[in-house]
Amino acid sequence: MKIRTLVLAGVSSFLLTSVAYMPINFLQKVFPQAFARVGQGFSGTLWSGSAQQLHTTPIPLQNVTWTWQGLALFKGHLAADVKAQLPMGGTIQGLCGVKWNTDVVCKDLRLSDFSIGVVANLLQNPMLSGVQGKLQAHLSQVTWDRQTYPVMEGSADWHNAGVPMLAPNLGTYSALLTREGDEQHIILNAKPEAALEINGQATLKPDATYQVSLNLKPNSSGSDTANLQSMLSMGLGNPDTNGQFHIEQQGKLPNFR
Repeated sequence: MKIRTLVLAGVSSFLLTSVAYMPINFLQKVFPQAFARVGQGFSGTLWSGSAQQLHTTPIPLQNVTWTWQGLALFKGHLAADVKAQLPMGGTIQGLCGVKWNTDVVCKDLRLSDFSIGVVANLLQNPMLSGVQGKLQAHLSQVTWDRQTYPVMEGSADWHNAGVPMLAPNLGTYSALLTREGDEQHIILNAKPEAALEINGQATLKPDATYQVSLNLKPNSSGSDTANLQSMLSMGLGNPDTNGQFHIEQQGKLPNFR
């Protein structure tokens, strides 16, 4: 029985290796419809290849390259070093894969020059309507069960933050992302030179319900303090005795699939 098992394992390994290193162009001719559903412009091999576009949801990817990591197989999941560009600008790079329970897991994921507008469109939240700027993020781990929102750990910076009715460039803001079980926690802060001081937090639960608590105050050393003070007063009412404006909001985000 042991010899039979070893033989089967050896044959299976040989077959998988042979398929993995076959040219994608050959496999594409054999399975044209399958590849058409996945993407277009394939080259290289299944093990190490590229594609001009992948039909991934909720965001398609362009100029994708990948190299599978054999060691990940022994840890219970498929994983590959992936680099790709986004249609609205920016790049994404990291080690991403799928566990045997179908969860998508990424580690050391880096987002560069990522349009904040992409995030706003996905969340469909009125508070984010029309926002501008670029997002840079380093996420030590991202887990997604493909049913709810991904849960992330790491940090992100929003550069050249623009908010309609306030200013096209308020400066740079940072977010620290942590998790407690399946809940996403975000701590928000402004960089010292930002025109609008912000501190607060947000929580996103697995059922897509969220809570946001923010404190805002125009930077007293900024060149547009009076205008920001006036605009905030029009939308949020009078500030407290410390000159801070408060936002408390809760709701439910749309499905993320």
